[in-house]
Amino acid sequence: MGGGITGCCIARDAARRGLTVALVERNDFSCGTSAATSKMVHGGLRYLQSLDVGVVRESLRERRAWQHVAPHLVQPLTFLLPTRTRREDWTYRLALSVYDGLSWDRDRLPASARHLRPTSHVAARDLIDLEPVLDQPLRGGLRYDDCHAFAPERAALGCVMDAVAHGACVANHVEVVGLTGDAPQQLQVLDRLTHTRLTIRARHIVNATGPWSDLIADRLGVAAPRRLVRSKGIHLVTRAITGRHALTVPVGGRHFFVIPWRDHSLIGTTDVPYDGSPDDVGVSETDIDDFLGTINRGLPAARLTRADVRWAYAGLRPLIAPRRGGTYRASRRADIVRERPGLHSAIGGKWTTSRALAEGCVDAVIGSLGIAARPCDTATAPLPGASLDDGPLVPDALDRRAADETRRLLGSHAERVFALARGTPALGAVIAARTFAAAIVVAVRDEMACTLGDIVFRRTGLSTLAPLPRATLSHVARLAQSELGWSDARCSAEVADVEAAYARVSMAPS
Repeated sequence: MGGGITGCCIARDAARRGLTVALVERNDFSCGTSAATSKMVHGGLRYLQSLDVGVVRESLRERRAWQHVAPHLVQPLTFLLPTRTRREDWTYRLALSVYDGLSWDRDRLPASARHLRPTSHVAARDLIDLEPVLDQPLRGGLRYDDCHAFAPERAALGCVMDAVAHGACVANHVEVVGLTGDAPQQLQVLDRLTHTRLTIRARHIVNATGPWSDLIADRLGVAAPRRLVRSKGIHLVTRAITGRHALTVPVGGRHFFVIPWRDHSLIGTTDVPYDGSPDDVGVSETDIDDFLGTINRGLPAARLTRADVRWAYAGLRPLIAPRRGGTYRASRRADIVRERPGLHSAIGGKWTTSRALAEGCVDAVIGSLGIAARPCDTATAPLPGASLDDGPLVPDALDRRAADETRRLLGSHAERVFALARGTPALGAVIAARTFAAAIVVAVRDEMACTLGDIVFRRTGLSTLAPLPRATLSHVARLAQSELGWSDARCSAEVADVEAAYARVSMAPS
């Protein structure tokens, strides 16, 4: 259960090892926490502050695994870290020296272009020359390499598609409503699009629903996963305030990241305890104003205002409750909890380590069932569309910007979009200056997109930079209508649903 990155990785791992697998997700794959990240695949400098060396080492090992299996999505990115005092300078020098040491195997990759350079010190003046937004009194700074996932939700989708290719049965928009029996268990589910009730017979179930884990456990009549707490983090997409480099900016004993992304800056994240329903998480004007204040304290030359914020989003981290301190210092380690015979819960962890968590879950299931299975190969087997080259050739007739973004999202599978765009002029039209109409057709035909939200948020990324005008949403809905057989009323309802999602982040269509 659960179609976030952990559930998708579990389905992929289990299917590749020869198990019979079913995966259900109440909404769409990677629609929650897994898409609401800083899009970083990294070890986590702040976990060194908590001496959580094991999590950092595991994360750095898994960073390399993601580079290997999804090179079209996970790529190196250079970060600059400014320091203001001698103590801060030496503290971060030491931390990044440890970081480099823990990633001793980072260059065990087939392509040298994917290798990460060791940390180097940069003089204050040179740092400001590299990124003028750092213009303030500085002691100096550091330059280090880490990794960035262009579209984490597409990596989760790749895991789903690989699971399907190895025999898994997967379904989005299918909600778990109950559980009966024990050998085998009968999972009661509801198709939320057709309102059809179904029963899934399973010898073993894994609850991988992230921030919803305790709520799902209660629905199934078992003890909630132990020590689960939720932390809310928001991200802002603003006008570009840097050039080619990402920034790690210390402020107030914490730090935030500024990442160049799709001609904008992606800035994150906050970390505050969250006690409400996971279904209600959103971004308020107060959230945005407070975070802008933090950003401008750390980067006064940015002079960001509310008008500079193009988009904002929030996610919940499911954490194992710390013995002391707040959620910022809470460990990102994962735990696999045996709730009862035939049922495990996967809790905690972070996006980067989801593949390793999935491997541990499948090992636990195999051990519980007492069966033989193939070895795990998910750290080396490429995801669908993975490619180390520049991708398919793009005919001169197609828009270059849209083609580049399509290639970044689909890798070698971008050729499916290009072929449709070449063959049907109407499908070669560019939508919102970012993607081809053909990509909407491919999302429905080949990528299990069932709603307008699936298409614009998680398949094409059309709504991840700013709200789309209603006319554009209606156009995309009509393209989906011809594939899915929607009525005109259904098209209008789909547009209304996406606009309601915009409203939850205090944004209105431009």
